[in-house]
Amino acid sequence: MASVALSFFMAFLVVHIATPKMIKLFKAKAITSPDVHKLGKPRIPCLGGLVVITGLMVGYMAGALSCGVDGYSIAMFMLTALLVGLIGLIDYIINLRQRTKVLLCLFAGLPLALTFTGETILRTPLGVIELGVLYYIGIPFVITASSNLTNMLAGYNGLEAGLGSVISATMLASAIILHQQDTAVMMAALLGSLVAFLFYNWYPARVFLSDVGTLSIGTVIAVAAITGRMKMSFLVCMTPYIIDFFMKASVKFQGRARHGDAKISSDGTLNPPPYPSLPHLFLKYKRSNEPRLVKAMLLFEAMFCSITLAYTFLRAI
Repeated sequence: MASVALSFFMAFLVVHIATPKMIKLFKAKAITSPDVHKLGKPRIPCLGGLVVITGLMVGYMAGALSCGVDGYSIAMFMLTALLVGLIGLIDYIINLRQRTKVLLCLFAGLPLALTFTGETILRTPLGVIELGVLYYIGIPFVITASSNLTNMLAGYNGLEAGLGSVISATMLASAIILHQQDTAVMMAALLGSLVAFLFYNWYPARVFLSDVGTLSIGTVIAVAAITGRMKMSFLVCMTPYIIDFFMKASVKFQGRARHGDAKISSDGTLNPPPYPSLPHLFLKYKRSNEPRLVKAMLLFEAMFCSITLAYTFLRAI
């Protein structure tokens, strides 16, 4: 537990100290994006994911070294996370096509697939399935799917970092229950980074994650699931993202391009555009402003995370 606490503390400290400095720097350099759900669409510093990744790397390395994780495993985790973060940075600079991002994420998952030495089984409530070579083939696809899912369900102050915090806290608790120390350290580092970042990303946001952060969140969660015997827990936690994916797929992911973002009314409430997505479903059910919408989304995610924890407890009995 000491290594888990160290991982969380170091990640939190790095992000908490570095984020205000980054905000000032990015404001001065005009590295900003419009906050589309505010009147006047003010421009907010972005690329906050760079700080989150930095905190994640520092926190994970400190915790992993303190509990004896081998250097090879540390290197593979850091390489995978950094490669996906780099894809997010390139996307910010040159605006990659979605299919290009998917292809690059597949390549980013190859090093872990080629060097993975853990178990290749899938534990389900109905029994254990041995996947064999299919497990290795599936690793890049799981990383690609997870990173792009967390990148798609985004766009509201505190949503991406908030959802990532809820999932990483759940996966951290599951790893501790299942005695998966390496995974616990990994999730503690992600949780520490995201919680610290939320101080600056919560409504009204002073900084955005951008693709650098949103892609990396999904990648780290996927790597934890792959290496930490928590594949079913991962799938349950990702259910809101999967729902959002299929809703957007029903209009061939063209909804935002055709109809734009939710429009803000004079009273601060949001009016959803006429295309399906999970946030828009919430807004159609109940008229809300941005912070209430995000809180409702976090509670929805927490419901699935509660199911995950219950399943984990049953596994551990």
